[in-house]
Formats: sequence, C-alpha cells, structure tokens
Amino acid sequence: DTAIRALAFDHREVAPGTAFFCVRGLTRDGHDFAAEAVAAGAAALIVDHPLASDVPEVVVDDVRASMAPAAAALAGDPTAALTMIGITGTSGKTTTSYLTAALLAPDARQPGCGMVGTVATRIGGAEHEAVRTTPEAIALQQTFAAMLRAGDTACVMEVSSHALTLH
Repeated sequence: DTAIRALAFDHREVAPGTAFFCVRGLTRDGHDFAAEAVAAGAAALIVDHPLASDVPEVVVDDVRASMAPAAAALAGDPTAALTMIGITGTSGKTTTSYLTAALLAPDARQPGCGMVGTVATRIGGAEHEAVRTTPEAIALQQTFAAMLRAGDTACVMEVSSHALTLH
C-alpha cells in the first residue's frame, strides 16, 4: 500500500516517494546506499536480501531484472502501444537502425518512428545525443512514454549484448 511516484537505482536521484533499486554493479553495490536513499525519502527498497530498513522492502532474486517490469508499469507500459524493433549484433546496428527507422518514418523530422541508439535518441522527430547504446530500464521506459506523447507509433532500438545480459 506504499505510494510510489518514481523509480531510481542511483541514490542521488531519490526523492520522496521513490522506490530505490539496490542494484549490484561491477564495483559498487546499491545495497550500500540504501540508508542514504531512505534518508532522501525512498518509500520502498527493492533488494536481493533483507536490510531491516524503516521502509518496505521487496526481496527479489535479481534487482536489475526487476527494474524493467516496474519501470514499464510506472510509465504506463508504453511498449504495449509502440511497434518495437530491436537490432543487435556485433557491427552494423547503427546503420541498420537508421535505415529501418527511415522505412517506418520517411520524414525523420516528423513523429512516426522513435529511435534509441548509440548515436542518438529520436523522439517525435527530434534527435537528442545518446548517452549509451541501451539506457537503463527506468530511463528507457520514460523514453518510450515520451515517444507516445510525441506521436510516435513505432520505435527502432539498438540493443547491445551487454544490455541483454543485464536484462
């Protein structure tokens, strides 16, 4: 019965009403930042082992994997309304993404086909510089929701093998 208004896996992005995902990384463990997240207003923690904090904890087998369905639900499940095309492989993802998006939306400046990739993210015909090939689930679902609001009906997405491994 806890109200959740936002999701975060970086304790510095926690505001009141945020569910904080204690993701284990290669060099840092999000569980080590749980107390800071709670102090910043986290309403709940998603953990892989109990921490006995002062907020509700949801214990899951894989914290990172649990971010994707939670992010989709909070964003209103935007991929249910978008035609999704994922492109993966060793080389050629960017070229193939641009060609596929051009087939789906011949005028790239108009809404129709959003794009998430290594070079850029396109939402409603406007391109923005990309931060990484495949953003984390929370940002990705927010991007999909923005595509829908901007009038996109499809999304072409570069999907790194690393992202597939990390869910």
